[in-house]
Amino acid sequence: MRREYLRALVTGLKERRLDLRHLGDEIGPSEVAELATLWTQLLGDESNHPEPAVLELAPLLVRRGMEEPVRKSVGHSNPKVRAACLEALSESKQRSDPTPWLAGLSDPQPEVRLAALRALPPECAVEGPLQERLQVCVESGTPAARAEAARHLGAAGQPVLEELALSSDVAAAVAGLSCLSAALATLAVQRIADREPAVRAAALECLTRLGAVDRIELE
Repeated sequence: MRREYLRALVTGLKERRLDLRHLGDEIGPSEVAELATLWTQLLGDESNHPEPAVLELAPLLVRRGMEEPVRKSVGHSNPKVRAACLEALSESKQRSDPTPWLAGLSDPQPEVRLAALRALPPECAVEGPLQERLQVCVESGTPAARAEAARHLGAAGQPVLEELALSSDVAAAVAGLSCLSAALATLAVQRIADREPAVRAAALECLTRLGAVDRIELE
């Protein structure tokens, strides 16, 4: 029965009609191992245009302790695969090892660098090469990347977050507000009445995230 279940699972993946989010604990270690083999095969067959179902295998494999194939795919030729692997590895039990994220932060594609920044575990020690790459992102990245990198830099990144959160550029302001720490919550209060709806929304979301909604003038 388990063999037939796995066969149906693999067929569903290959035919793009299976939503991996619905899979539960019915998948055992042997099935996970075979899905890891399938992951490697599918990436080899569809390196140019990976299907969403293929990319969704990455977090499933990591959650089930089969993360080595995902780690190896961080260097895949397709940027969507690289980004998906970095996001999946944020659930890894070896999150203190910054190696995958160091690779992602040096990626030539902005979307991969942003994925690495968003998935970078907070327990990673920000020092040495990691600190250097975060600094590069702060100085030359997109607004979203600058904000995420500044967030990881802690106190050293606060001036950058303040600059972004108070910017007249909508994208920069939204990016900065999405990464503000509690110490900078007053900046979100200042943007609640902004003329740009996206900035007002980002400010409200920021205060909700920080648990500082009591600062909002309800009237």
